[in-house]
Amino acid sequence: SRRLPHDIMKKFVLMTAFTVALCAAMSSCGDDEPENDGNVIASAEVSDFGGVRLMSVDGGIDYSYNSDGTLHQVKGFGLNMTFDYKKGLMIADEEGENLEVRFTTSSKGYITGFSSSGTVKEGYVTYNYNVSHKFEYDSSDHITYASVNQVNTDADSHKLEEISMSWKFSWNGDLLSKVEITGQSNGIEGDDQMNYTNHYSYDESVENRFMQYTYGVVESTDLPGIVQTVMYAGLFGKGMSKYPTRVYGFHERNIDYMINSRGLVETENIKYEFDDFTYPIDYTYSSSTKTNPRNAGSALRRMKAQRGDSRYHVNLFRITKI
Repeated sequence: SRRLPHDIMKKFVLMTAFTVALCAAMSSCGDDEPENDGNVIASAEVSDFGGVRLMSVDGGIDYSYNSDGTLHQVKGFGLNMTFDYKKGLMIADEEGENLEVRFTTSSKGYITGFSSSGTVKEGYVTYNYNVSHKFEYDSSDHITYASVNQVNTDADSHKLEEISMSWKFSWNGDLLSKVEITGQSNGIEGDDQMNYTNHYSYDESVENRFMQYTYGVVESTDLPGIVQTVMYAGLFGKGMSKYPTRVYGFHERNIDYMINSRGLVETENIKYEFDDFTYPIDYTYSSSTKTNPRNAGSALRRMKAQRGDSRYHVNLFRITKI
């Protein structure tokens, strides 16, 4: 049966931070990490937006790059993520606590997987978890599928719960048309599931010259925050060839943009119906591009909306219940 995400959130949600496994609790800690066996390709091209690189989103997420142009670190809201391409590791540091996440990429440098494991104590309950993410792309370098699976076990390795989510991306040429999100939880407390879809339209839209992902689309996918923050920097494939002006389905919003002379978004304005406020999202790049900004996209309109999440998604690797 179809159930709305609001119902499912009572059962499980994606976590609000990397507040779990410390490096000391993981079997892969130390300086003797193996090489990545060719499963990670460090690509500077994926983060190249016409000769510049994304430096910040909305003054809350900051990006830095290695000397060769590859993404080095993402910082935001108390969480730092550093990429070690040689070891195939992403080190997530939250207020001094480290979690090592293994990752793999395609031959073009797009991320194809994350995985981690550890032990977590939540209240009076302690359990072990194994979690993995997978990502697939088409021949045009668009993401087509994403999934996360987590198995929680007790101290004796008895399965307590298995939780999974998946995202199916449908494209019409280079335009994202819809994202279908499904999830289910099977465990000792019973089963639960969810299923919903978001659609994207491009009325009065303009060219997205370098196929960048922007907040209005990324946030609407409900992908884990670890994915969302890195998606802006190009490591999860190419975006749309036009900037979408409306998202509708479960998440509904109208979007317009201020585009700089290079064809990149300088400011993205998002309008939800649940209030009368327009949310401006600002972007900065590695060199000044504020020349002759122009307004693009449809006029902001009132619309039916339901927005139960926070404004930012700088969170979410492991799945947890509430």
